[in-house]
Order: sequence, then structure tokens, then C-alpha cells
Amino acid sequence: MSRMPPGKITGIDIAELTKVRRLIGYGVPRLRRVFTTRELDSGSPGSPRVERLACACALKEAVFKALDRG
Repeated sequence: MSRMPPGKITGIDIAELTKVRRLIGYGVPRLRRVFTTRELDSGSPGSPRVERLACACALKEAVFKALDRG
């Protein structure tokens, strides 16, 4: 993997909802490997779980890229 040049880099990270739905279908043990308990428990009743977890996934991806680990 090539290192990014120093400075400010902007971009967009997208988590596909179909992939997050598939991950949810694998069950709690698999979800706990990807998400924290807080991420799994967050949200208000009726809030779309798939979208919340997709946002968390995209955020993690962005952080790993910023740290040059992903």
C-alpha cells in the first residue's frame, strides 16, 4: 500500500446497505467482531438499524484510512 502525501486529504467512505444487512444476518457473534456494544445498542426505538451500523462502518473505514491502516 502506498502512503498518502502529507497534508489534508478529503474523500467519501461508503458502506453498502446490502453488505451491512448480510452482516446482520450472520448474527451477534459476527456483529461483535465489527461493532462495539455501544454501537450495537445505540439509537432510539424505531431508528433504522442498518443505516446506523452502515454509518459506523463508514466512519471506522475513514479513521483507518486516516491512520494509514486500511
